[in-house]
Amino acid sequence: RRLLDISTELILQHPIFGPPNYLQAPSMQQLIQGQGIIDIVNTYLAVALNSGLIGLFLFVSFFGSAIFLLGRRMVLAASHDIDLYELGRGLLAALICTVVTIFTVSSISVIPWIYYLLAGLAVGYARMENAPSEEVPIPARRPIFVVPH
Repeated sequence: RRLLDISTELILQHPIFGPPNYLQAPSMQQLIQGQGIIDIVNTYLAVALNSGLIGLFLFVSFFGSAIFLLGRRMVLAASHDIDLYELGRGLLAALICTVVTIFTVSSISVIPWIYYLLAGLAVGYARMENAPSEEVPIPARRPIFVVPH
């Protein structure tokens, strides 16, 4: 809670491009932990502190546009391909869960890889072509082994 309050105050003082040297600000120095670090455990706050509200808007717009494109494609798929629609539902759920989760974690290690990957999958799903209307025959499968009678 203190991190959110102090960071919001700093961001509002420098809203466009973020506060310069925010880690050295006296109000942020109150947040130093036992290891001697300030752990910013909110990805959105970290983006806003580093890039201001412009950077935060671009960061959120990236996810917003991926979710919008995914939802639009799901509407098209719902009428003719239930499997494609269900795939979209799963991607949408994963992406929304990720957007909510990064509010409580910092972007370290593999976390950015995960949210960029999910957003890329959502955009790829949105750009998929419709499957051909004719059925493609599935070749007959041969048994792996035959048990003699």
